Amino acid sequence: MKILLVVPPNQFTLTRIPSLGPAWLAGYLRGKTDYEIKLLDGLRLSSRSYDSYLEEILQEKADIVGFSLFSRDIPVVARMSQILKKKTPGTIIVAGGAHVSALPRHTLKKLPCVDFAIAGEGEVPFYKLCRELESESNNFASVPGLVWREHNEIRANDQYFEEEMDSLGFPAWDLIDPSSYPHQPHGVVSRKSLVAPIFATRGCPYHCTYCGAHKVTGYPIRKRSIFHVIEEMEFLSQKYDVEEFHIEDDNFTLFNEYAIEFCEEIITRGHKWKLALPNGVRLNSLNPPLIKLMERAGFYSFAVGIETATPRLLKALKRAITVETMKEKLEMIAANSNIQVVGYSFLGIP
Repeated sequence: MKILLVVPPNQFTLTRIPSLGPAWLAGYLRGKTDYEIKLLDGLRLSSRSYDSYLEEILQEKADIVGFSLFSRDIPVVARMSQILKKKTPGTIIVAGGAHVSALPRHTLKKLPCVDFAIAGEGEVPFYKLCRELESESNNFASVPGLVWREHNEIRANDQYFEEEMDSLGFPAWDLIDPSSYPHQPHGVVSRKSLVAPIFATRGCPYHCTYCGAHKVTGYPIRKRSIFHVIEEMEFLSQKYDVEEFHIEDDNFTLFNEYAIEFCEEIITRGHKWKLALPNGVRLNSLNPPLIKLMERAGFYSFAVGIETATPRLLKALKRAITVETMKEKLEMIAANSNIQVVGYSFLGIP
């Protein structure tokens, strides 16, 4: 079976980093099958036209084309899938990503030429879907996270979230070589010229009203082993000369003992990487010993969620933190380290 994974092109995004979701999917499939897998990442080159991407997709003649999409990508995927079905009607089209996870049935309504969608984490569900299509048993009800059409109705199975994170392996980094992307890192700035994003954990237990993280990776936090994460970092450092890592977790520091073990292992191994947390950390998870240790390990920048300094709005957003705690923690970071802090805030909260 030949599979082509596609990240739609977007000419306007300010962040262009390797697409870990599709790459992790590719890496998992490689470990379980002998499928031929390719990845066309539209964020890698911003100057190419939609038509040139579409032509490349058609030339691949893949058995399955999988689109990873945000809400902004719906019009592009609608157009591409329509032409793809017209010119290669035998191709199975699957959609996944954040938009599908948030609005699974809505996705198939908006994308009539897409055959299936997968909500939530996709590695295991996509593998099971491929096996069902191969066997032609069509027992789609057994595929977790799957969204499909049956008897003119759209059905959606419960999402799947892997507990044994190490079992997912590594992303297929050869398909998303960090050096092949423009230098437009998440968080805008970096200390080194070659940066790679990584995930150590998935999930978020909080209920902030504006955030859809739990739709994509669930509420419970699931952790990769420290050795598994650092093994991936060492691979990227040796293979691609990566000197800086941006940890994209939603809650990397929530379990202090995990963050401490991570830092201590990096220090023990003598690595001199630059480290940042551009996706944000919970301020109430930080304390002076942890801050000092993280700086020793190479952390130089955090993003933190301020969102608003109005207590009424903090409560409405279900932020589970007070203005006083935020001030206290920000002052604590400044007093105990030289770590730079970037604050995320909203303008125009309804």
